[in-house]
Amino acid sequence: METQPAPQGAPQPQTPVQPKTAGVAIASLVCGILAFCIPLLPGLAGIILGIVAIRKINASHGGLGGKGLAIGGLVSSGVATLITGLLLPAMLLPALARAKSKANRVKCVNNCSYHYKALLSVAQDNHERMPWQFTPSAVRKYISENARQGDNYASQISPGFNEVHAHPHTLETAGVWGLLAVKRELQAPKMRRAPCAPTR
Repeated sequence: METQPAPQGAPQPQTPVQPKTAGVAIASLVCGILAFCIPLLPGLAGIILGIVAIRKINASHGGLGGKGLAIGGLVSSGVATLITGLLLPAMLLPALARAKSKANRVKCVNNCSYHYKALLSVAQDNHERMPWQFTPSAVRKYISENARQGDNYASQISPGFNEVHAHPHTLETAGVWGLLAVKRELQAPKMRRAPCAPTR
């Protein structure tokens, strides 16, 4: 009589082991999403992390997963970096133009203060008289040596008005700033230029 082996249970199918998702791939995707909100740095980090993640996953021979996340992070980071790289200069140019305009206005205000100090210094050397109030002796000294002693510069035109006879050169802006005494006080030629209106 033959003994038959006892029937054994059917073999249980083995469940496949899921490869561990690479953390670098997740980080790449997160940086890719952040790159749409914060320009440049997260996008560049996402591109680098995406490349590193893909290389690690390929080198693990199935031991690591998340290649789709790494590709998604790489693509989103690249697109966001490209968009911000094109839009950021367009957004910054008007701001830079406004900053330059403001800096020119500040320079103009500073130059005005230097002009005031230069005229004040010339006036202090001439009995508190501005160039358009110069007496005949001051006109001969600063403007024209040919001015006659009898010229009535600095005399009142009419008793009812606070206005005096002035040398014709001092009635023009170029004539006042062209005086050698004023030029000496201003020293640098750039002080006589207006950054807000460089052609004038």
